[in-house]
Amino acid sequence: MEEIKIKRERSRSYPRINLEECIQSIIKIKQAIGKGEHDKVTFAKALGYKDICGIFLSKISALIQFGLLVKKKVNYYSIADSALKITDPLSDNEKNVELLEAFKRPNIYFELLNEFEQGTILPKNIETILHRKYNITESAAKTAAQIFKESGVYAKAFNEEGKILISLNDDSEVNSLEKTEESNLVGITDNKEILTDKLENEIIKGQHQHSFPLSEGMALIKLPGKISKKDIQKIRKYLEFIEMEIEE
Repeated sequence: MEEIKIKRERSRSYPRINLEECIQSIIKIKQAIGKGEHDKVTFAKALGYKDICGIFLSKISALIQFGLLVKKKVNYYSIADSALKITDPLSDNEKNVELLEAFKRPNIYFELLNEFEQGTILPKNIETILHRKYNITESAAKTAAQIFKESGVYAKAFNEEGKILISLNDDSEVNSLEKTEESNLVGITDNKEILTDKLENEIIKGQHQHSFPLSEGMALIKLPGKISKKDIQKIRKYLEFIEMEIEE
């Protein structure tokens, strides 16, 4: 009799450690080995593990998704400059802005937040939403929902009662948020602001196809007839997601 192999259901990527614990991990790493470039084993030991293990890899993945850690080369990482705005802020405002930015960096969080309006209450069925609409496996959805809520409260995106305190639909808020090296079109161009402005200007002129050089070959972006600044934010976030997939 042939053995029947059951294909394991894979969950979409999401932070498996909440934002507050990630910040504590960054502080611990910084105190142990500084903010320089180190290999995975050194990071594991800095976090109190004897060697690389599953929980350590989950932490590394979450740190990258929140933009607190950057990959320098294969198996080598360093603390992101953006993380220092939280661990060593110049002001409370800098810290608060960066915490909120870190919370929105995971692509799945940014997409989920776009579903809700400022001032409303988070739906009680976040777990079901993550499973049905965002491809989180049923077995992981409860944990994913809990981590999302904990991270959002810590970043002051919503309060303990689940009231949403921010809006991703407010262009003035989007424009006022501080940008970091790790979060805007990393690896596309050294002059990120110029590239973003160029995209917006070309859209206004009615040009819907945009190409630009990469280190190897060209990148091509095709856009619909109408696009908003909110859509530009989404493009940024998808590029961040691509970057995180490469780093992981």
